Amino acid sequence: MRAADAVRRIGEVWRDAMAGLRPRWLTDHVLRGMRWGCTVLWALAFARQCYVDGLPLYRSDLLVWVVVLLAALSIGKRGIFTILIDFFPFAAVLVAYDYLRGFADTVGMPTWWHPQIDVDKFLFFGNEPTVWLQEHLKHPDVRWYDIVVGCVTARSSSCPTSWPGSCGGAAGVTSTGGGCGSSRCRSSGSASSH
Repeated sequence: MRAADAVRRIGEVWRDAMAGLRPRWLTDHVLRGMRWGCTVLWALAFARQCYVDGLPLYRSDLLVWVVVLLAALSIGKRGIFTILIDFFPFAAVLVAYDYLRGFADTVGMPTWWHPQIDVDKFLFFGNEPTVWLQEHLKHPDVRWYDIVVGCVTARSSSCPTSWPGSCGGAAGVTSTGGGCGSSRCRSSGSASSH
């Protein structure tokens, strides 16, 4: 609780210092307009990004989009310094995860995938439900349920990153069935590899 109080106090000191520097014409009404204007600009830029290159798939891209959105939504409410302090631990955990997940390959440890399959076989009387689903639901053409599963998968993979932005906005996509449709998926062939 003390760290939160310290951060809050730093934010208050920063806000008080900046309030003395704020010109008279920069009223709360003007700041509200700037906040909405920047948010609309962010939404247009994000829509253009999604249209041209598809959804941002790299964690660094997602973090930048979320931080910029949070900064736009905070104009006139809080200082950018407090946003960065609040967002840094979350971003640090995600970046650390990205660096550490390849550690097993670096030190030569194999992936442990047998225990999960053994549990599936135990729970489903010798059958593997994921294999059964893949055999029965995967087809060369896109079916209606591929789109539903793709949307659910996209949402579940985007929430961890976009959660600080109220679990909306930026989204990562794991392609399922017909793929996410982004140019990155098409150019890398990942949509056809599933």
